[in-house]
Amino acid sequence: PLMRKNNVLVTISQLCNDKVSCGVTVSPDVFGFDPYPGCNKQLDIEYRCFSYDRPRIASGTQSERVSIDCSQVEFP
Repeated sequence: PLMRKNNVLVTISQLCNDKVSCGVTVSPDVFGFDPYPGCNKQLDIEYRCFSYDRPRIASGTQSERVSIDCSQVEFP
């Protein structure tokens, strides 16, 4: 199947950038489009709490809430 890398980057950035924590439900309703109607959805978000931090991954499938949380990360 065709993979669309970063096809939700703008939406995730608008919802989560500059926040300590953020949650996004894996649903076409959240993103305003469904590139593959009828197929199960998977959302993988790679993020960093700080610009120099190691990459972290948050994942979820259809109807799950994917959470990004930097509240417990200490500033070095």
